[in-house]
Amino acid sequence: MRRWLLIWLVLLGLSAILARYFDHGAPPDWPDAARFAIATFLAPGGLAWMGLFWHAFGPGPTGAGLVCIALLNSTVWLVAAYTVAKVVNLLRRRVATRSAR
Repeated sequence: MRRWLLIWLVLLGLSAILARYFDHGAPPDWPDAARFAIATFLAPGGLAWMGLFWHAFGPGPTGAGLVCIALLNSTVWLVAAYTVAKVVNLLRRRVATRSAR
């Protein structure tokens, strides 16, 4: 449980740092790969925020909107990482039991 909390805190920190690039994107002088990586990383939280609050907060996220994006984004990525870890462990066990037969 501590490991997943630590992972969530790292994702939350990264999301909080990058959330300011949600509305206007990364600076134009950044390489395209970095701009794409930031947009991809922020997509889950940003899409959830837009679906829930876009009209309530007007044309773009305020400070509260950026906090919401960071929280949503880190939680979605944590759930995705947890799900992938569970599936990988399940597949490993399945392969181990088949090879033991």
